Amino acid sequence: MSHFEYVSVAVALIYAIAVGRLLSGLSFSLSTDRQYWVHTTWLLTLLLVSVMSWWTIWRLNEVTWTPIRFLWVLALPSLLYLRANILLGRQGAEPDSYYDYFYAQRRLFFSLGIGISLWIALTPWVQGLLPWLELGPIHINAVMLASISLLGLWFRSPAVHGVLATVSLISSASGFFLIRVNV
Repeated sequence: MSHFEYVSVAVALIYAIAVGRLLSGLSFSLSTDRQYWVHTTWLLTLLLVSVMSWWTIWRLNEVTWTPIRFLWVLALPSLLYLRANILLGRQGAEPDSYYDYFYAQRRLFFSLGIGISLWIALTPWVQGLLPWLELGPIHINAVMLASISLLGLWFRSPAVHGVLATVSLISSASGFFLIRVNV
């Protein structure tokens, strides 16, 4: 078994748990009268981002693996799983209102978004995919996620959060069709 195969199994396990959690939470979110469209939109966005990130792991098949790079690559699915759990709460304990629950959890949710944007920004350098401090297209994603997260932290307005969730879903969906990974 190659290092890449070893790493990809560990990463796949975390992504599978995150995707499973998101799908089960999405089914509850869609089937209840307590639903809130912004909350559901973020669940869909996290689902898309998790699937896309899982798919793009292939681009790391030529990386020379070190313990730091291994831990680094495990960070993204772990952060996405944490974000999913923040949005969904404890399993079996459905909130009375997803609207109230979303706004009660938004600070932690968007703080993790800032963490993910930092992960995205640093990854090309940590993984050796770009020379140190050279910018690539992925840095646009990092700036966009950081901006959305900062706005989500700053504003409590349902209108602002509606725009943020919609922009995130649209950009994630469009990114899904733009991913090019040579297999």
